[in-house]
Amino acid sequence: MTSTYIKKTKRNELHQPAAPAPAGALLLRRIWAVRAGGAYANRRPGGMTDDSLILLRTLAGAGEVELAGGRRLSCGAGTLALFAGSKVRYYGCREPDWRFWWCECEPGSTPLFAPGGVFRIPVAPGEAGELDECAGLLRGGRGTAAEASARLLLLCHRWRRTSTDRAGRRCGPAAAERLAPVLRLMQETAARPLPVPRLAAGLHVGAHRFRLLFRQGLGCTPKAHYENLRLARAAEWLQGGAPAKLAEIAADLGYSSAFHFSRAFSRRFGVPPARFRSG
Repeated sequence: MTSTYIKKTKRNELHQPAAPAPAGALLLRRIWAVRAGGAYANRRPGGMTDDSLILLRTLAGAGEVELAGGRRLSCGAGTLALFAGSKVRYYGCREPDWRFWWCECEPGSTPLFAPGGVFRIPVAPGEAGELDECAGLLRGGRGTAAEASARLLLLCHRWRRTSTDRAGRRCGPAAAERLAPVLRLMQETAARPLPVPRLAAGLHVGAHRFRLLFRQGLGCTPKAHYENLRLARAAEWLQGGAPAKLAEIAADLGYSSAFHFSRAFSRRFGVPPARFRSG
């Protein structure tokens, strides 16, 4: 299959905070607002890290994303595509005008959709304005970046309720809703994660079935979700000026040492916790 990209006029707007801020299980890193026309075609964006998770929401027109291995995702109006930043090879217009939002999230983020898919979601009135508000909040720095992440997570929940896959099957919130009591339990036990069989027992299913349900509902493994919860909590404490030593924070979150905590935190946020706390 070959792709034709038409000659371009474009407007890109990048919005990013001084440092990413957590909001539940979604950690928003950057947002690109793109209005592309003609032969708009790019390699992967400069500065994008391999571990990022990309949400590409097309509001008008159509484009295509080429992933590693030659797989192509067709992104028409009213679609949401999710893929790993490390997989991106190329992307560009398939129609004269392609208007889309490129949301770059922290690794391990769980926006209620399984990565690697393209989902059909009707464009709601005012949706562009809501995404623009997220971008504005993100520009405000660390203080409002958490709210930007929270608003995008709410949009993901709304998208989930009206989404269908390529075969036209509803992707509704059934799996996520079924997991609700388990997610509350995981929130309560974030510092001392429970084993998967114990979590599965709460839904009266086996461990294998539970892992499948979890991926369907949240798009990640139970282990990754626990890690999200712990690191989000750590970031909130540090942003709030927690006076505790890193060893105490590590112990409170169930890490075996300050070293292991710092390594996990740096891998997620790109800076060590001490620097994150100092701003």
